[in-house]
Order: sequence, then C-alpha cells, then structure tokens
Amino acid sequence: MKRELLPKAVNIIILVAGFFCFLAPAADGDTVFEITIDKALYLRTKEGPKVSVSGETTLPRDAVVSVFVKKNGSPVAFKDIKVSPGKYYVTLGPLDKPLSGKYEVQVLFFPEKQVDSVISSMKTGGPGGQLKGVEASIPLDAGEEEAEISPYGIEISNSIEQYGNKIILHVDGKTGLPDWAVLKIFLKRIDNVITMGESVVMGNSFSISFGPFGTELAAGKYKVEAVFIPDMQRPEFKKAALNGKIPYTASSADVVIGRASEAAKNEKNEKSDTALEVSSVEELYKELKDVYALSLNDFNAVTWDEWSDRWRFRLKKLSNSLKNGRKDAAALYPECEKGLPIAVKYLSDIYVIMTDSLKTRSSEAGAAKKADMEKKRYALEMELQKLVGIMNSELSSAPREIN
Repeated sequence: MKRELLPKAVNIIILVAGFFCFLAPAADGDTVFEITIDKALYLRTKEGPKVSVSGETTLPRDAVVSVFVKKNGSPVAFKDIKVSPGKYYVTLGPLDKPLSGKYEVQVLFFPEKQVDSVISSMKTGGPGGQLKGVEASIPLDAGEEEAEISPYGIEISNSIEQYGNKIILHVDGKTGLPDWAVLKIFLKRIDNVITMGESVVMGNSFSISFGPFGTELAAGKYKVEAVFIPDMQRPEFKKAALNGKIPYTASSADVVIGRASEAAKNEKNEKSDTALEVSSVEELYKELKDVYALSLNDFNAVTWDEWSDRWRFRLKKLSNSLKNGRKDAAALYPECEKGLPIAVKYLSDIYVIMTDSLKTRSSEAGAAKKADMEKKRYALEMELQKLVGIMNSELSSAPREIN
C-alpha cells in the first residue's frame, strides 16, 4: 500500500462562540441584522492546509460577506461568499503555507459590496436608513506545525570555494536511502529558489556542486535543502527499494555566503529599507483617506490641489526609488519587491477617483457613474490593504538574523 505523502486531516481548533456582528440602520424601526461565527477549524488535508468557518446570519439572500484569516492583524487568507438567512459554511484553501500558532477569523459585511436588491431588502424602515458593517470574530489556534517523520534520515554538510569574486558551493551528505535514490537539491534564500539540481545516492552518500556564482550571489544566509520524492524515482531505485515503499522525506542545512558579519549587516539594512518603503505606502494611504474624509464635509478645490501637489511629490519619489530595484530585496523579500510598485499604482488610482468624486459632486454627472466610481475605489482600497498585509507578513517572518 502506498504511504501517504502528507498527514491525514487533523483538526486543531478552539471552539468558542462567535461574537455578534450587528448591522444597524440609522433610522428608527429598521430591522437589526445579525451575523455570528459558531466555529472555525484548521484542517490538514492531502490537498493542503484549509480553514473551515461556519455560523449563522439573518442577512437577506445573496448578501456578500468577506471572510478573513489574520495573523497579528495581517490577512493570510481571504474569501467573499454569498449568504442567506440561516446557517452558512465556507472553506478557505488550500492555503499557500501551513499555519502555526494563534490567528483570528473575521467575517465582515460591507454595504458597499452589495447589489441594490440586497440593500433595498435591508432598508425596511424607510429611505433614511443607512447600514453600518461591524465585524464578527473568533480566535483560531492552528497549534504547532506537524510534519511526517521519515525513517530514512538525510544529513547535509557543505563547503564553499572562493576564487576572487567567484564562489562554488559543494554539498555532500549521508542518508539511509538505498542506492539509486534521486534527491532534489535546492539552494534557497528565504523561500526563493536560487538554483537546483539532482544527486543520485550511492553507498548511502550523495554530493553536488553549485556555481561558480559571481556578484549575483549576495552575501547572506542561505539554505540547502535535500528532498526525496517517491513518485519521481527511476526504475533502478524502485527495484532496489522493493517497489518503492519509502516515504517522502526532506532535510535542510544553513549556509552563509560571505562573512557572517557582512551578511547580517546586509540583511538588516535590506529589511530596514524595505520596511521603510512599506511604511511609506501605509502613511500615504492614511493621509489620503484622512484628507478625503475631511474634504467630503468642507471641500475647497484650491486647498485640495495645494495638498495634492505635496502628496503626489512624495508618491512620485517613492515610485522612483522602486524603479532601480535592489538585488537583495528581490531575494529576501519577493512579495515586497513585487507588491510595492503595485501598491503605488493603487494609491495613484485611488487618488484620481477621490479627486474626481470631490470635484464633480455638484455636477450633473449620472448617479450610476458616481456609484461605479465608488465601487472601484472601494475595490482598490481592499486590494491595497490586502497587499500591505502580505508585505508586512513577509517582513515579520524574515530574514533570520545571523549571530
């Protein structure tokens, strides 16, 4: 019987009554709608880790709610679903990575996301009612990450040869795997694969070399990972291994390229610079929202334009700093390196919509057009917040400091 590559589904969960989410119209006599989270389950399945959420609601049919899984306030998973009065169920996943530790599950109702028919059915107290969304949340304990322990150990050692600016990395190891087993060998920095190769086990040993590398391999802490995958083995191995009844197994070892002190300094500086850029995005967004909110009540075109000049200058300065790119940033923080230019574009688009909205409020522009603009702005803001959460999550988990 073929052994499973992943552990069977395991449920690790705190069963806590969900907090109520009240959707309270302003007008007297309007119906108060409710939503609760009854429970959230963390599941380990063959397809990958998942989070299952269930609860009850009195929201009308086809109302859209947003379900988030967050770590320290930053989203790690998100899904929109339509609900009807009564029970609701949703599964998020398979997730990109296993969860470990404490999380929070949130279910939110945003009036801006609803179609007209849903809004109309909720305003039972007259045209003056305005719906307000309030979150419902519940803690989720994913426990400690579990992994299948292989009876066939892999031990990795490595050495570095340097000739001027050229570096060659030699990887050697010992293993209990039979002859002809093929190991996939990866050289990684954080979760980025720099290069990979294959090595065939003979006499319980394996070896491979990577390089020569030039200046493209910056000083820093890397990881060498050796992985045995049963389904990718050659016929010679399957014969030697008695029909291949050997499970998936993996091992890793850290390797420092360059001097440890130099590597630690480079990584610390790169983290600081990248965090500053992400912080700049957050500050620009907060300022834009605050000024826009104030302008809704007391708009002055001259004052808005004067402030806009200063704000757009800072946005342009950030954009220019990102165009050059940094080799270490791409290796250490791929999500930030990819996400920062997108975040700048979102900020620019949100600003344009806000400006148009303020300057055409008293015009004869159609209500439908204005509503479309608001929906687009809302969608952009949600994407920006999600992107910032992903970048902050990456910054909080890497790099690993070198002593």
